[in-house]
Amino acid sequence: MYLQTRISKNFIEKFSTDICIENYDPIKKEYVHKSNEEYALLTEIRRIPEEYIVASDSDVQNSFFAYALPKLDCSFCFDHELDHVPFMMIVEIFRQIGVATSHTHHGVPLKGYKNTMDELEFDSMKFVELDMPMLIICEDKVLKQTSSVQKRKIYYTLYQNNDLCAFMSTNVMVMNNDLYDRMRSKCRMDSIKHTDLSRFPITNIELLECELV
Repeated sequence: MYLQTRISKNFIEKFSTDICIENYDPIKKEYVHKSNEEYALLTEIRRIPEEYIVASDSDVQNSFFAYALPKLDCSFCFDHELDHVPFMMIVEIFRQIGVATSHTHHGVPLKGYKNTMDELEFDSMKFVELDMPMLIICEDKVLKQTSSVQKRKIYYTLYQNNDLCAFMSTNVMVMNNDLYDRMRSKCRMDSIKHTDLSRFPITNIELLECELV
């Protein structure tokens, strides 16, 4: 269910209609955990000014925004002709702003940490048009903060021309590699019981290399 935002209607109207995306640099691929900069689908992320924050029942602590930079020749999302932004690309855009804010505004180092996500909820209100700018808003609340792990509740919204088109919410956990490895190992052992598979997870690259042998 869509959570009522604490962001004023004036901000949404202004920043979803009066747009000069060329004034915003593309985000660096490292912030969205991509190897190829062509798959970084956002502009740089900015904090929403306090003047646009209004009283509401929302319990979020931080509000950020960026613009989407959809890759229209993405071989996965656009493997056939479409007249709208597909669901999977919208989810990826939301994922990227959630991951990136960990690094750009919450102090998580780019190296030595991994992100996980669960309890995803998604609502689609309108088709997302290909020829209109997409304002992406990310609002979050920090649930836990230690030296090894950060847990956040994140709410994402996508606007075009002052209209809400899509909403998503997730729980996100950012943890250091040691904690991730312990969690991953436990999950792997639970999954492979009664099999002769290795206790170590295998990567996509390793599987591809095995196929070439």
